[in-house]
Amino acid sequence: MFQVTSKPFRESESPTPKRYFDEEWPKEEEILAIGLKMSKLNKADRQKREKDSKYNTNTVKGNR
Repeated sequence: MFQVTSKPFRESESPTPKRYFDEEWPKEEEILAIGLKMSKLNKADRQKREKDSKYNTNTVKGNR
């Protein structure tokens, strides 16, 4: 069988660098702000389309 030899790694050799909360939080806030802005724009656009189609009787299917 195979024998796995793992050497302990030093902190400087760690695969991912340390991330601190106060450094990462502004990045997360920026991403969330962009998402919120896009969500509000899409909602306004969706409501506008629904309002326009609500009074447009040509799109209604069925017996009247």
